[in-house]
Amino acid sequence: MTLPHLGEGVESAEVSEVLVSPGDKINKDDPIVVLESEKASMEIPSDISGTIKEVFIKEETVISTGDKIVSIQERETITEQPPKVEIEAKTPKEPVKIKPSTEKQATASIQQTPDHTFRTSP
Repeated sequence: MTLPHLGEGVESAEVSEVLVSPGDKINKDDPIVVLESEKASMEIPSDISGTIKEVFIKEETVISTGDKIVSIQERETITEQPPKVEIEAKTPKEPVKIKPSTEKQATASIQQTPDHTFRTSP
């Protein structure tokens, strides 16, 4: 990975902190180095996920756009099939029988009267 363009008029910056070491596993957009320029301090993120193989920069050195920062071994995509999961079918339980109720349920009716009120009757 090389140092990307830092902004208009900024061609180099000082390495204030290296955040990774060889063997570190990183994700895309994880910060790998902190740089300081005349205008600001900034973190440079990784552009891929993988494992740091080599670090080419040291703290308190000046680096320029296009300089190598780190070597990253990109993560390989998984090509293996996931393990098969066997599901054992269970014997269904005997269904519950529901008996109809012999009790009568209360019913009511609502009627509107001529004076626009409501009346209920059992």
